[in-house]
Order: sequence, then C-alpha cells, then structure tokens
Amino acid sequence: MIVLEFLSLEEDVQDLGASVILDATNFTLKIMKWCTPYKMKTIMRFLQDCIPMRFVAFHVVNAPFIFNAFFTAMKPFMREGFKSKVSRLPLGLSGAGKSQ
Repeated sequence: MIVLEFLSLEEDVQDLGASVILDATNFTLKIMKWCTPYKMKTIMRFLQDCIPMRFVAFHVVNAPFIFNAFFTAMKPFMREGFKSKVSRLPLGLSGAGKSQ
C-alpha cells in the first residue's frame, strides 16, 4: 500500500493510470480469517476512493483456490468498473481467466 501512495504522487500515474500485479502465492486461510468484512470494505474504499490514481488493470497471479472465496467476499465492496479490471491467473500459471 505504501508503494501505491508513493506512485499516486507521480503526475504521469495520476493521468495515465497504473497496472497492478499482485502475486498471491502466499495467500492462506490465515490471511482470509484476518480480513473481516469491515477490513475488506476499508481496503476497497482506500483503493477506490482515497488514492488519487486510476487503475488500468489489476492482475492477480498464482492465486490458490482459496483466493476465489476471498475474491467473492470482496466483490460486494467493489464498484463495477473496478471489478471489470481485475483478472486472475491460477496457481501454476495453468491458464488465464477474466473474473466474473
């Protein structure tokens, strides 16, 4: 998140937007338990409303199966425009899939 704040200060990033690549290799059930609905809402509010930057794409790579449940839980807190920019690539890079 600190990197996003730093990038948001760059004029080019504010104008053109940024593509984010998130490696979810170490995403575990422990992380999912930590992420309460309140924290999910806060994270999404921060990403969508508090950073003066436009996301062009948000790629999640090496996503384990449990990440699908996490992403489904996060969807109610995402705007349609943000949802459409998220794409996931399963663990092992076996195939790409646009999120539903």
